[in-house]
Amino acid sequence: MGFHKRFITKYHILENIDRIEEFLDADALILDSWSSNFVNDLNKEEEVLRETIKSELKLSSGCPSSHPKYHELDSLSETLISLNLDPTWLDVHFTKSKLNIQTALELSGKFEEQVELCKSEIIKYYETA
Repeated sequence: MGFHKRFITKYHILENIDRIEEFLDADALILDSWSSNFVNDLNKEEEVLRETIKSELKLSSGCPSSHPKYHELDSLSETLISLNLDPTWLDVHFTKSKLNIQTALELSGKFEEQVELCKSEIIKYYETA
């Protein structure tokens, strides 16, 4: 088997976010700064925690931050993946809280628009992180 290296850019990650683990599987990764920030923030344990919280909140109403394990969430990379694959209010609420995003009143209750806003803000965040 040969040495496998891969050059990864922001574009590559965003276009392949549905299979990110497979995409990052290489002996060596050459990353641009955005991708480096994204990869350094990945946290597999948090992916599992996020899914647990989502499952437990599925039939409840109220703010996701009331879940006892909500404050263990920290990864915007895992949030961006979730916003692209299976978005929930948990992802929206976490992003807005973590990045201190104030949503305009006209977006209140508009899930799809807030998901897009959160994805855009996370992408911008990694450009300057």
